[in-house]
Amino acid sequence: MAALKPEVKAAIVQMLACYDTLSIVVDAIQKDYGIRVTPQQVESHDPTKVSSKGLAQKWVDIFNATRERFRKENDRAFDKQGQ
Repeated sequence: MAALKPEVKAAIVQMLACYDTLSIVVDAIQKDYGIRVTPQQVESHDPTKVSSKGLAQKWVDIFNATRERFRKENDRAFDKQGQ
């Protein structure tokens, strides 16, 4: 399994932070970058999973910031629908 470039790792981390499923991320990486990744490889970039124990703090920080932003944006959208 070849090492992933930083832009591919960033895309994986951000998609996972937005609750995309492993299969959606695998398909998106294949389509957008022409790289085949396995679901296990993708899961290793999700800091909420045990398989990511060696994930660099940089990617954990990006994941957490993206997830927080995603939640806030969706909370606002939900609040607007409820009005």
